[in-house]
Amino acid sequence: MGEFGDASVWLAGWSGMPWTCLHADRSISANRELAGRELARLAGQSTPSGLVFRGFFGSGKRDLIEGYLAETNFEAEHVWISGSRFAQTIEYGAIQFLLTEVSASDIESPLHVFSALRNKLSAGKPSLVVLEHCGLIDPLTVAVLAQLQGNGLIHLIVIDDQVDPLPHDIEVMISSQVMTLVPLDLLSLSEAREKMEELLGKQISAHAAISLWQFTGGNIQSLQAAVHDAQTSGYISYIDETAVFAPGPPPVGSRLRQLASARMKNLSPGAARLLGDLANVRSRLLDGELPALSELQRHALVREAGAGMWKVAIPSLQAVLSDELTGSRPRADQSAWGALKERLAKLQAGQQTEQAIIELGRYRLDAERSCRIDQKDDVRSTLLMAELLLGAGRLEDAGKVLNGLSPLGSSERWDGLDNCQRHLSLALAAELAARRNDLDFAHAVLDELVCKASFCSGPRHELGCCMAATGRSLLDTLLQVGRWSDCRHLIACILEGGAGEDAELVRHAEAAQVLLEALTGNRNFALGQMRPLFAQMMNSGDSLDQETAGLLSEVTRFIPEQTNFYEEPLTEMKAESSSLLGLIARSVRAFSQAEFSMLEQIAGDMEERGDRLLASHLYAWALRSADGRQAAQRLEDLQVGQCNDLSSAFRILASAVLTNDLVLVAQGMDKLAVLGYVWHITDDDSPLFRQLSPAQKRQISRSNKASAADNLAAKDLVGVLDNVIPSYVPELTRRERFVAMAAASGLTNQQIARKASVSVRTVEGHLYQVYSKLGINKRTQLADLVAAQRNELSKEGGQA
Repeated sequence: MGEFGDASVWLAGWSGMPWTCLHADRSISANRELAGRELARLAGQSTPSGLVFRGFFGSGKRDLIEGYLAETNFEAEHVWISGSRFAQTIEYGAIQFLLTEVSASDIESPLHVFSALRNKLSAGKPSLVVLEHCGLIDPLTVAVLAQLQGNGLIHLIVIDDQVDPLPHDIEVMISSQVMTLVPLDLLSLSEAREKMEELLGKQISAHAAISLWQFTGGNIQSLQAAVHDAQTSGYISYIDETAVFAPGPPPVGSRLRQLASARMKNLSPGAARLLGDLANVRSRLLDGELPALSELQRHALVREAGAGMWKVAIPSLQAVLSDELTGSRPRADQSAWGALKERLAKLQAGQQTEQAIIELGRYRLDAERSCRIDQKDDVRSTLLMAELLLGAGRLEDAGKVLNGLSPLGSSERWDGLDNCQRHLSLALAAELAARRNDLDFAHAVLDELVCKASFCSGPRHELGCCMAATGRSLLDTLLQVGRWSDCRHLIACILEGGAGEDAELVRHAEAAQVLLEALTGNRNFALGQMRPLFAQMMNSGDSLDQETAGLLSEVTRFIPEQTNFYEEPLTEMKAESSSLLGLIARSVRAFSQAEFSMLEQIAGDMEERGDRLLASHLYAWALRSADGRQAAQRLEDLQVGQCNDLSSAFRILASAVLTNDLVLVAQGMDKLAVLGYVWHITDDDSPLFRQLSPAQKRQISRSNKASAADNLAAKDLVGVLDNVIPSYVPELTRRERFVAMAAASGLTNQQIARKASVSVRTVEGHLYQVYSKLGINKRTQLADLVAAQRNELSKEGGQA
């Protein structure tokens, strides 16, 4: 049993993650990928049907439909019908351009209008009619189009901004399931990133994208304007195929000002005045302002700030209205604690963690002497101290601090923690336990904090602001203990935008993603994600960012196809970094250069300071040397008292080397392969591998490939095509199969390019080859072919 004792004691008072800290987003709102599938389904149906896209102004409804129609070559004629204040006052005003051949007397007859439109819109193949601004369209127009769709004569798509209620005829068709309602949110972080890449024609990192995503509130019109202003002001620069954003808040230029002016003109005078006041002088409502507030809410221009206060929902709009960039960043905490945290963050960014520890200790000592420290201040400063000590690699000191909060040490102090403090305490304890190779404790806590929170499956999750430190700690621990799938789910949640506006957590998750995929053998994906992240970090002006970029580059150097991102040699300070990433970087460098004595030395240093898990991995690497007996003995000793799968694999491997049993070597490597530790079983022609027989090498190679395939499947199910359509399209290359399956599943060319880490032009080239080889010319035919094959495979599986 480890230093923290039985995890059940720590978890005895844990009632589960509070909803305010972490909850699943179970709303019915669809993302753009699902919306694309609905459009593909509509296009592929033999009988015309209808869709209603509802979402706030700026959620990208029109953009989504136009993009899909442009990419898929939708064969039906497209007719766009848009409401206006003028047309609203005239019967059939919005469709006058379709009724030019109908006499004035016949227009008075709904039957004549219906017949004229039927002949015009459904002659040959039914037309696709897109209806927008329904609130400004006269009821007769809506009624006749609804009748045409209800009779299967046209495809009908309605775009609605949620400002006004839907027309009655459309609501009836939704309730009777003649039309499908597809709600759309504002852009998530990942969707905003894709849109920025589309606008710029370059790759960008999530670390860069979050600045404009925060600034525009996920509003696609604001985002397009902000990207234009950023380009024209020089805020965005380019390095090869990557766009890099400058440090500091985004600029406000002419496009954002024009957009703000247009929005203000569309509001009533009272709503416009209230919006200006909220952006400048006040946050509380005055008597009689509820109608104006309701109008602003319908337009998604304000949001509640708590305690009866309101603020502008789009920071870029607030920046224009207030003529300053106060809205682009959260207001600083003016308390003594807030000032201290800001100071400590700057020290950490400047790689002065030890100085941060000293200043935090001085703050606690001064507060205790002056009797100014209360329980809340005591606990939050204690937890921050534990974070800093872990980051500095001072594990023994971190253990002492956490034991002071432990239910084993002071149950009264533990009972006084609120839920947010408890999940951070548990996460930090699990991280420390993992680094000390007490994996049983770490896994038990992770089961509660991660799996029972439904991260392993289900809908997208939202993290509360209190989860930033917990999220960083969980990512590090999941990486260390090899819970690859859980780690991917948490990374995906954060990079999707589930962490809100926490840019530091997004940066941490993106770096963890590169490290995870590099270590599990997903080479192309790791390299594709590394390029934009490296460029952004190196140009951020933050020395911690620059160190992290250099260390990530060092870690990924062992990948054969890699470009050397980091052109300058690492400085001594970076090479000797005490961070987890720094230690891994040093180890990978020694391993890649076959410096096994250096590996053992680093492992000894790690063991001495308490980093026994990392030491175990390094000793396992060092077993490959001509004389790995000493490393094997240390590896075996470090597993004493541990009964988890990883320790079992290490014990087998150590015993195999000590007894010179090559059969056991192969068994140990197989066990590591099952756990996903690809780097431990890669044949590098080292002395240990040279002793194995060809049959044993083939078995290990098969295990290696199977593990890499499992990791790829966990990362992206559409990527494992050989298991989905093994003989369906033998003339396609593997990359063409990937693109074919991704396109058939409803992904756009831009999304496929991101997943494959290639350019959009490359995706288009692959699709051209796919269409040519299969004798088709559009996505819907491709989707039908894949669906037919899946049904066939399902039947064969059932018969088997």
